[in-house]
Amino acid sequence: LGMEEQFDVTIAVMAKDMDLIKRISDRDNVTKKDAQKILDLQLSQEDKMTRADHVILNEGKRSELFESVDNLFNKIQKEFLTT
Repeated sequence: LGMEEQFDVTIAVMAKDMDLIKRISDRDNVTKKDAQKILDLQLSQEDKMTRADHVILNEGKRSELFESVDNLFNKIQKEFLTT
C-alpha cells in the first residue's frame, strides 16, 4: 500500500459492490460468498477514491466506460503537455 506516491497520476475505477462481486465470481469461477471475501481483502472503495487523483464510475454500458476513459485520458494528456 502507499504505492500511489510512485506514480504521476492514479485512477480509481469504481463500481457497485454487487457488480464487483458478480464480476469476481464470473472471472474467477467462485461463489458470490468467496467473491465477497476477495473483495473484503482489498482497500475499500472509499479509500481508493480518496487516494486516487481521478475517479471513473463503471456503472453503465461498456461504451460509457470507454467514453469516460477517453475523456479522462485527454484531460490528463493536456495537463502533462502544459506543465
